[in-house]
Amino acid sequence: MSARIEIHPERVREAGWRPLLIRFAFGASMGLIAGAVTLLFGAGAGGVFLASPATLLASLTLVAREEGLHSARDECRGATCGAVGLVAFGLLTAAGLGPLRWPAPLTLFVATVCWAAVGGLCYLVMRALIGDEDET
Repeated sequence: MSARIEIHPERVREAGWRPLLIRFAFGASMGLIAGAVTLLFGAGAGGVFLASPATLLASLTLVAREEGLHSARDECRGATCGAVGLVAFGLLTAAGLGPLRWPAPLTLFVATVCWAAVGGLCYLVMRALIGDEDET
């Protein structure tokens, strides 16, 4: 893994329009499919499609092609930690709005903090276990 997390807003211009349009198209198509499934089969079935990793797959393919496999691997690791945090967000939101009966703003705030904490902890654990190895 990279030693530091870095943000480079200027790289958006370097990416070009084609890769951004491909990512947008994958994400939009999954949103349309989820909407259609929701109309046909209900919100429970449609929600499953919103969790589809279509956008991630498109992004990883483009990153691997443009920046190499090492960058794509790091992106995948970050997405994994984000997904683990999102599971914690979902569980806490369900509990807060359900049996705990917290107000919605409080529930969403606490769940968001939990998502960031769990995702960050996952990153630190993954980094401690895997380190900065550069295998292919």
